[in-house]
Amino acid sequence: MCRPFHRPLIITCQNIHRMFERMIHSKASSRSVVAAGIASALLAYGSVLAQAPQPNPPPPGYTILVRGYYTGDGTATANGGFVSLSATVRDPSGNIGLLSATTIDLVGDHFSGPATALGKTITVSGRVDAPDPTASPDAVVTDGRIGAMYIDPRGHTGRIVGTKIKPPPPPPPPPTTQ
Repeated sequence: MCRPFHRPLIITCQNIHRMFERMIHSKASSRSVVAAGIASALLAYGSVLAQAPQPNPPPPGYTILVRGYYTGDGTATANGGFVSLSATVRDPSGNIGLLSATTIDLVGDHFSGPATALGKTITVSGRVDAPDPTASPDAVVTDGRIGAMYIDPRGHTGRIVGTKIKPPPPPPPPPTTQ
């Protein structure tokens, strides 16, 4: 019994055998039979790859701004399947404290979970965007970014936005002596 080549393709050995049988009986040359088989397999496999989500890990570090009921700035990280937030924030009364979340689950590029702001529990939900491929003519996102909303139990809301921390540029090459 013949097994499928690739489950998403749903092409079995019998189907390929029947396809080649029909071509051979129609007096097609062996080169064209092989070329047609390879071309159809590549086209089918390519269409499956185009439909599959491409793995694009989120960048690890971000500088963030917090706006809304709480305002401030800080940093965020997204790696290992978790998002962490840490920012110094101020409430409308002028109290200053920390907005923090240590391990909000990251599922795909979305996250949602508990955090604290000035010692009060809040809920944060958002997403992490990796930069678009630079070779793409439709590149919109040039830097990695993070965006989220927060809400506290009293209904106070706001936004958290950030961009990827860029690594420092490499040092210039040493001057050459001649």
